[in-house]
Amino acid sequence: MVVDVIRAFTTAAYAFGSGAEEIYLDAAAELIERARLGQPLDTAATSAALLATEEAARTLALGPDHCDPSDIELAAAVDAFDFAMEVERTERGLRLAPWRRE
Repeated sequence: MVVDVIRAFTTAAYAFGSGAEEIYLDAAAELIERARLGQPLDTAATSAALLATEEAARTLALGPDHCDPSDIELAAAVDAFDFAMEVERTERGLRLAPWRRE
């Protein structure tokens, strides 16, 4: 399962910088819980729910000069890629590193 961490961080940074106090990613959290419990993932429904969020609408409203609409589609492409990114703590802070199942 892949969660697009870079775009999530970027969206969160923009939202919090614009005054948001919380960001709700219920659809993503529910998908992770289904995966944890070994239940069917229903990735199509999760992708649709992510695309229907206020965060997606707000980001798209910035216009194509600020956000390529295909970035939002890719960010909501649940479990579509064969890699994941893992966050590692380093001396300089947090770092994203590729992670692959062995």
